[in-house]
Amino acid sequence: MRCIPCYKGAAANSHCNCSFNYYIAQARVRIEHCIGILKGRWASLQNLRLRCNSADDMVHVNRWVYACAILHNILLHDGEEWHQQNFPVEVNIFNLNEPVAGQTLAQAHRTAIKDFCLQSNGLI
Repeated sequence: MRCIPCYKGAAANSHCNCSFNYYIAQARVRIEHCIGILKGRWASLQNLRLRCNSADDMVHVNRWVYACAILHNILLHDGEEWHQQNFPVEVNIFNLNEPVAGQTLAQAHRTAIKDFCLQSNGLI
């Protein structure tokens, strides 16, 4: 994944480049708003940038943010608010490879989320 930089210096004076910079800036504002909304809903996203020390950490963080975005969209679609007190398991997302009673924490976390979703929809 690559970050597309704005034009700087003399190159920024071109009308096309200036317009391009404007649209990049607009996209960045929208992205920052999305990040703020997700961080407001999912406390686990608050300190993610402090935990990225390797390429594997970055892959894990990308997956975690993606999962939070999916859950956020599911909640928006259903018109419901997330009630943290109803969530049955507290999981440290940065130690997902440690086994817990025959499962990894990732498996336990996924199972807890699945159970919560199924219970919320009256399926179990």
